[in-house]
Amino acid sequence: MKKTRVEYFLRVAKAVASASKCTRRRFGAILVKNGDIISTGYNGSIRGAINCGTGSAIGCIKNLWKEDHYTSYVHCPAIHAEHNACLNAGRPLALGSTMFLSKSSGDGMSGPPCQGCRRVMIQSGIKDMFYYSTDGEIAHDFVKDWVKLENEWIRNESDVCNSLDL
Repeated sequence: MKKTRVEYFLRVAKAVASASKCTRRRFGAILVKNGDIISTGYNGSIRGAINCGTGSAIGCIKNLWKEDHYTSYVHCPAIHAEHNACLNAGRPLALGSTMFLSKSSGDGMSGPPCQGCRRVMIQSGIKDMFYYSTDGEIAHDFVKDWVKLENEWIRNESDVCNSLDL
């Protein structure tokens, strides 16, 4: 895909992120297939639930628990942008598509997707992904390569459990 098209779709993902109600980080994701946008998603609470931190006495729950960025999602009620884009498309439409991910503010740097979103993207049949790396460069990953990461994680978890003699 040409760099100008990639930059265009990343700008669209950044615009989608502006719809997020999250007060900590606002992300947007779009799925593109054959040059057409087939789905969008942004991070936020499930449909009908309270968005923590927005116009109420409820602050960001992750902040209240003092959870670090990008380390845990235990106390976060949000569905991630990537997950929402996959859900909104459904697997048949998502098969073979490309995902674009961006933050809404500043430089748009988002970094790679979390392990949970990688799993959803693998299961959805997404082919590849573009995002801004933490150094501000456009990064491109092939989703099939994430299966190797998942297998390494599974083996490591198994080794840790075995060493603890659980």
